[in-house]
Amino acid sequence: MGYSEVADVRNALSEDGADTGTGTAADMSAESIQDAIAEADAVIDGHVGGTYDPGTQPQIVHFWSRDMAAYLATLTNRKSQDIAADDPVRLRMALAMQGLNAVDTGKITLPLPPVQTVEGEAHVENQYTGKAFQVSDFDVDGGGVRSALRRRIPWWVDGSNGPHTWE
Repeated sequence: MGYSEVADVRNALSEDGADTGTGTAADMSAESIQDAIAEADAVIDGHVGGTYDPGTQPQIVHFWSRDMAAYLATLTNRKSQDIAADDPVRLRMALAMQGLNAVDTGKITLPLPPVQTVEGEAHVENQYTGKAFQVSDFDVDGGGVRSALRRRIPWWVDGSNGPHTWE
């Protein structure tokens, strides 16, 4: 369940909310429209900075979801052909994006979605017991990193050939 419902999107796409014979994206399957709603909700969540539990979102978020989903469904229905500048679906999408951009800039403030927390104490355990680095690895003792590396190179690596040259 998203911020809007399939029926809401169909109402935005056809005058009477019909789902057949409208010649619009309202003719699409419920699954296709639900996919458009999910995409619209993800865009909204990105702008708002969290996820509302369905039914707890501000009313404006419901309308943004409906209008964006209608636009996305229309793009799918038209096989990504351009939508006229004066098409109501495109105008509603533009209004929704203006609202989300206003959220981004702080001109509109929405109640923040609840932050999910985990109760209890945290425990961190380092499972490595050896020495990860030594002072000589950073040449802070003046002995030189290369000399420290040279002592650790296996005997079978010949430093005089190819990429294994260390000094």
